[in-house]
Amino acid sequence: MLVNAALLVSGIVTIIQCRGIGPIGLRLPSVMGTSFTFVAAALAIGFSEHGVAGILGASLVGSLIMVIGSFFMPYVRKLFPPVVTGVVVMMIGLSLIPVAVDWFAGGQKGDANYADPANLAMATFVLVLVVILVQWGKGIFSAAAIVIGMMVGYVVALAFDWISFEAVKNAEIVAIPQPLHFGLAFPISGIIGMSIAYLVAIVESSGNFLALGNATQTEITGKHLRGGVLCDRFAMIIAAGIQMLDKVERSKRNGLIIAISIGRGLAVTTRPELLNKLPSFFKEVFGSGITVGSVLALVLNLILPEDKE
Repeated sequence: MLVNAALLVSGIVTIIQCRGIGPIGLRLPSVMGTSFTFVAAALAIGFSEHGVAGILGASLVGSLIMVIGSFFMPYVRKLFPPVVTGVVVMMIGLSLIPVAVDWFAGGQKGDANYADPANLAMATFVLVLVVILVQWGKGIFSAAAIVIGMMVGYVVALAFDWISFEAVKNAEIVAIPQPLHFGLAFPISGIIGMSIAYLVAIVESSGNFLALGNATQTEITGKHLRGGVLCDRFAMIIAAGIQMLDKVERSKRNGLIIAISIGRGLAVTTRPELLNKLPSFFKEVFGSGITVGSVLALVLNLILPEDKE
């Protein structure tokens, strides 16, 4: 049901982003989709007593940050120089490593078939295929390497009879997303966490739109950014974070910001038990390594003095 809703909204928003409706939309070819930026924050809320209803309610209220922030892009961007955005985007990628490992192993830790040699072999095969297509493929084969890798992997899994269609057989022929199926809850701590994630998404979106303008030889103005951010739920990946950090001026100050922010963010990501004895409010707000890293980078950038020439 959640996947149905996500795909439906992604399609609608892609059309709006490309064609535009009034002040909303970038009016450039941009495929929209769900974002991993919110995964860690959503998990922190979901595993609390608020559940899925808390995730949806916090997302709804937090999204207002993105709408309001789109009208103040020049001011918002000043808060996020490369040393901050690099940390933010890198933390998104690094915090997803456990998710990637679980998918590579073919399930969740503790499952009977977790890290089964067959699962590892299949994942390795797809990974190698994607690398080959990216490195030596031409045109569409290089651009669509990930999609092609997934398709080939699916066909191979089908040939080995690893695919079960029972869920498809038992599903309705037409499934329409049901609004408020899980209900809504509005935990303050969850709203704060989601609001920070949305603030991060604004900055990520700006970088994506500027890169898109480069590719399409279109000058991206403040009006473009405002329209795009109003319509956006996109995110960058760890490689983009590394490229951003490469543009950061090398100094003791920036080195401190990067080291402290990423270090503390990874501490929460790899050892969430650090927050076990804290009040639930803190666990929900700072349960995401992305949130911790982003907040620390932003605060340290504001309070640490610039290095003297």
